[in-house]
Amino acid sequence: MPQVGHGIGNRAVSRIANWAPYVRCEIGNRAVPRIANWAPYVRCEIGNLPGSNLEVFAAVDRVSRPLDLFAHPDGLIFHAHLVRCRAMNRLHSLKCAYRNLQSASILLLGLVTVWSASSAAPPSSTPKPVPLLQVIPLPNSEISFQRDRVELTRYYYATNLNRPFLYPMRGPSGGSLTRMGHPHDPVSHSHHNSVWISHHDVNGLSSWEDRGVLRILHQRIEELKDGDDSCSATVLNQWVNPSGTTVIVERRRMTAHALPRDEWLLEMDLRLDVGVSEVTFGKTPFGLVGVRMAKTIGVNDGGGTIRNSDGRMNEQEVFWKPARWVDYSGPIRSRTMAGITLMDHPANPNHPSVFHVRNDGWMGASLTFDAPRVLKPGAPLILRYGLYVHGGMPSTNAIQRQWLNFAARPIDELPDGRKR
Repeated sequence: MPQVGHGIGNRAVSRIANWAPYVRCEIGNRAVPRIANWAPYVRCEIGNLPGSNLEVFAAVDRVSRPLDLFAHPDGLIFHAHLVRCRAMNRLHSLKCAYRNLQSASILLLGLVTVWSASSAAPPSSTPKPVPLLQVIPLPNSEISFQRDRVELTRYYYATNLNRPFLYPMRGPSGGSLTRMGHPHDPVSHSHHNSVWISHHDVNGLSSWEDRGVLRILHQRIEELKDGDDSCSATVLNQWVNPSGTTVIVERRRMTAHALPRDEWLLEMDLRLDVGVSEVTFGKTPFGLVGVRMAKTIGVNDGGGTIRNSDGRMNEQEVFWKPARWVDYSGPIRSRTMAGITLMDHPANPNHPSVFHVRNDGWMGASLTFDAPRVLKPGAPLILRYGLYVHGGMPSTNAIQRQWLNFAARPIDELPDGRKR
């Protein structure tokens, strides 16, 4: 290991007096063996160091603390507590500034370790860009969608659940715009888990409510993708009947797109495949997408408002009507409005979808409201839905522009459920 010297002024510290004089430190302009009255700065120069990686420590009240290494346009930055050190010109000069130092027991320990260039790669002075949107796996079978390290939503997929779901759905003000369960009937509506995918009649079996016997079980995470404009998670699920037989293989991609003013869009792409036998989605208003809004956004509990793309308003006008989108907006804080627009994509086979909505705070897009739908082997059902998470109560024209952007975005086809 190359030798390193340390001194205060021109005097070497006695403990390391035999080290070569690579480091020279000054307190102000005085060389002093002990520090009594601190000058505004300590200046340390490193000359001709062959090493490429350094550890620098500062002793604060006789407790050594490691200094963190930071990138800086002018060089490398070390700092800890009241110490700030800048390494210039590939570590040939190290400047440390101490500010507002009051304690006479603070000592500069200086450079304590140097590794040779052959044993460690040189630190990069230019870090790689950090994606604005990230999707981060978490313990307990959860995936967090984040923008600039602030969570937008979280996907729950533990196999002891009856079906996966997303919660919270955070609006621009920070609070969740959805909730878990019906505010006045939490037992029979325990399946109202914020945002979820399921259906009330699959070959006569229900995955919709918690007392149903058809479960949607997570199999594996296919892909987690970060980016500056969007982040996404692709997962594989199986719809399993009570005998353990897989009825439907579902691949799901959830993509969070950043929008201005801290708004965002959740895009959900679904591919549903069946094996050797046909599967029938029965005629029902329940399924495929459900959204349980926060209590204060509901029309009954909070004075919120439901609107659809045809200009209709609230349950009496929107209930069981086809539309391109339905928006549910209301108060989320005092004097703060926010909401979610549930969007049906024009490529969906039943577009414009009928929407099942209630003034008690929930809305859903109904895949088979008008008639059953049969899934055949080799003919997957491809679907896309969007949830526009917004602040305030946008005009219908503003929501329509968001829907047009959503409708125009190309669909990247998901592969089938066979393991790749």
